Amino acid sequence: MKKIHAELLGVVALLATTSTAEALVLCVNPSGAIVVRESCRPGTTQLDPAAVGLVGPAGPQGEAGPAGPQGEPGPAGAQGPAGPAGPSDAYTNYGPDDFQRIAEGTTQTVSSVTLPVGSYTLAATVSGIALGDARFMSCYFISFGTLSGNPALLSFDDAKMPLLGEVTITTDNTSVFLRCSALDGAFDVLGEMIATRVGTITPSL
Repeated sequence: MKKIHAELLGVVALLATTSTAEALVLCVNPSGAIVVRESCRPGTTQLDPAAVGLVGPAGPQGEAGPAGPQGEPGPAGAQGPAGPAGPSDAYTNYGPDDFQRIAEGTTQTVSSVTLPVGSYTLAATVSGIALGDARFMSCYFISFGTLSGNPALLSFDDAKMPLLGEVTITTDNTSVFLRCSALDGAFDVLGEMIATRVGTITPSL
């Protein structure tokens, strides 16, 4: 037994100093001698290192090593498919062919559009002819939707006046009206407007 132990100690020392130890095996020849080989020869028996106490229990897991260097960026991916077309419907009303008269101190609708749910930009023009001593007429949008935009003031020497705005409609078939008020005399008026549906409206500072 002491001889076997001594031989095993010598084998352990050999394995510890051999760079290819992971590829070597223990072999026992018929005389009981233990040798280290890459594979056991015929007539010898391969020895299990665990059976003779050469394999101890697994040790605790070591700490994680440092992170490796940042890898190179990967290649660009393939271009994705085109998205669906955004909403861009337009609703128009170019008004009647003949001028309508607005008496002093009264208000009339000169154009209107009826819209489904959505957000819209509004554009309009009002053509006015001052009658007699009339000097000023005010025009503006009005709706049950949420409106933004300023009224416009047309004077006797203005032939045509633009008007811009925006509206958010939350109920289908909601109308937006272009209305004008003759402030100090009668006007003959033509009105026209366009509402264009957009995806979002973002005010600028």
